[in-house]
Amino acid sequence: MVFGLTACTDEVKYEAAEVPTNAQVYFLNDLPLRLDLNQDLSVTSFDVEVRRVDKSNALTVNITTVNENPDIFTVPSSVSFTAGSDAANFTVSYNPEELGFNNYLPLIISLQESLTSPYGKSVWDFKAGIPEPWESLGIGKYNDYWIMEERTLFDVEIQQNMIDRTRYRLVDPYTEWLEESGEDTQGNQSPYVEFRILPVGSVFKDVTITMEGLVVYDDFNTGVYHTGYEEDILCMHPARFVANTTESSWSHNIVLQFSGDGKPEVVQIAPYYYMMGVGGWNQSANDGMITIIFPGVEFVNYDFSAEITYIGRLTDKNGDDFAVAEVSLGEDVAYAKVALVSGGMSQAVLTGTLDGSIESDTIKTDGRVQIPCSETGTYTFIVITYDANDEPQEYEYDTFDFFSSAGGGGSETTIDDFYGDYTLTGTGLWADQGQPDANMQVNIAAGNEPNTLIITGIDLAESLTAIFNPKDATMTIAPQDLADFWDDDYEETVTNVFFATLTPDADASETDELSFYRMLNGSLTLTSVSDAIGYVIFGDDEDGDNWAYDGYYNLLFTPSTSRSAVLAKPFNHFKANEAKVAKISKKENNNKHEFSMHPFSKQSPINKTEIIQPF
Repeated sequence: MVFGLTACTDEVKYEAAEVPTNAQVYFLNDLPLRLDLNQDLSVTSFDVEVRRVDKSNALTVNITTVNENPDIFTVPSSVSFTAGSDAANFTVSYNPEELGFNNYLPLIISLQESLTSPYGKSVWDFKAGIPEPWESLGIGKYNDYWIMEERTLFDVEIQQNMIDRTRYRLVDPYTEWLEESGEDTQGNQSPYVEFRILPVGSVFKDVTITMEGLVVYDDFNTGVYHTGYEEDILCMHPARFVANTTESSWSHNIVLQFSGDGKPEVVQIAPYYYMMGVGGWNQSANDGMITIIFPGVEFVNYDFSAEITYIGRLTDKNGDDFAVAEVSLGEDVAYAKVALVSGGMSQAVLTGTLDGSIESDTIKTDGRVQIPCSETGTYTFIVITYDANDEPQEYEYDTFDFFSSAGGGGSETTIDDFYGDYTLTGTGLWADQGQPDANMQVNIAAGNEPNTLIITGIDLAESLTAIFNPKDATMTIAPQDLADFWDDDYEETVTNVFFATLTPDADASETDELSFYRMLNGSLTLTSVSDAIGYVIFGDDEDGDNWAYDGYYNLLFTPSTSRSAVLAKPFNHFKANEAKVAKISKKENNNKHEFSMHPFSKQSPINKTEIIQPF
């Protein structure tokens, strides 16, 4: 069967397009919108090709130009074809010294309209400029610890600007990791990450630079797409934010290691991670966020770690008492200092051990250390490791109760000993994303039921119920429901609030309990057999979505009359040496990097407490 189509009423009439009778002059279609001129400043012109269909006769074609910079560009008024030729060139001259580098200026060049073709390109609208010359230094190493998490180093090409030698750039630094990890990306990664090392005495953001090796950089797109917020994650320099107007606020963006002739070998960047229109995560005061290792610098993962544990009291034949600690040192530790101080850990203890004002013993191998201790009380062992160049590397400590053989072990602990005002400190679950450590003023009071305690003052928790256990004189806190609270940042009520605990593997638990005992100095610290190591507070927003709002581990209740000091991070991980080795200390597999609430997890949304306000 054959089907045909006919017009039911008017006939449909098609007319062929009229063939042009002129020369049909045109530009090639592949002319660029951005023309890179020769970086050789002795070159002062470039040629432009014009084509035509009718090549029978010699022909001159008029050219008109929109040129906003006649002192730089000169375009001829015509171009001529010889008989029989379908192509001709005209030359545009320019002043490279006046143009300078990376200054792309507009030009619009049009061919004589009466000679052009409706089927060809008759106008070239473009910008022309001389790209900055960059020299490849070779393949270095790159890691973004916040995004990439693990300290795996990825290859990256590093280039140096040939005009301004203080400027460097990385070529596609996230590509290798994005391909290997399968992370979500819209392909918007910045092709270059440019940074500049500020010379001492230079001026940046109206600040005269006095610190050697400070680094600034342009905003760049990591190429990582946050599926929850539907925005790309950018990196921004702290100076982009109004609050960061001094060079000290940029001090974690710095060259960590120079070569003997003053060239950078290891650079650290600590950015704001940002999503436009949403906010971001402030990492500007954190070491080790982004590490850049230059070509020719060997990377060695040195282990300068240490562990120290109080294991008991030793009383010798003369009746003298000693506090004994077990110490283990990383394989690259040259030696370590061990000190015993009365009370808890503080910045003063760290500083005093470093400068020698606190007496210490020096050890070179693993083993036991015994230091005289004659009185019952709370003490702290501290160990600081050093490399072969006498540079301090890492520190660790252990606070414990010591009971003298002479007696005076203190009275039996009762529930009354837990009452009072405390400062609750702890490490933020999202400390690597800018969450500050806990520093809460809390109160512990008697509950309505026997052996119960009421804790008030913990952020987002109107009150917590704890249980006192007379048999072992401990206070336990179990997972429990909390009252709704108002979220100031999002101006909404958070409901179904739940106080969950954290297992040693950093999993949220509805059954494990936190267990605390009272030290001789009055502090409440986790027992060695505590099921949980910390807590996290969950709740539902007005849309019914469940969020992790807050949480901490390494918890310590300190009597408010003697607040815990906040410890400053004392040492850089990288130290210079003659062998051109960039040294980075091994990091323990810290639980805080294993939480399911990581912002790139597809199982749970981002923690609202991580968000900072846009600048």
